[in-house]
Amino acid sequence: MKNEKGFASPIVLVVSTSFILLAGYMMEQFVLDKRFYKEVEETLMSDHLLRLAVRDLEREWGELEEVIIEPGILLYPNGDVYYEVVNQNEEVASVYLYGSTVNNRKGVVLIYYDKNVGKVIEWMEK
Repeated sequence: MKNEKGFASPIVLVVSTSFILLAGYMMEQFVLDKRFYKEVEETLMSDHLLRLAVRDLEREWGELEEVIIEPGILLYPNGDVYYEVVNQNEEVASVYLYGSTVNNRKGVVLIYYDKNVGKVIEWMEK
């Protein structure tokens, strides 16, 4: 135990403090990234539900001879979509779709459905 002048101790303290601060910073970044990706996942799930509902409604309404659109709800494993008619005439129907995921992420879309063609002609996100 010769030559203990205290030179190694400050270096060990600086290196260990730097390591602890770096580990704390990395954990904080991980938590922020995890929260961000969860939000993105929920947004994409909401968008997917609305697109799935539009596809299903197009298919359902396309099979009818006389299309009279009534409000309704579509249930999916990851959420549900409620739709209501704003305006409809002989050719075009305006329909609001309100999507909600299991984790309560909301999405609203206004579609214009052409009854003659049997397709959605315009899609507006709200």
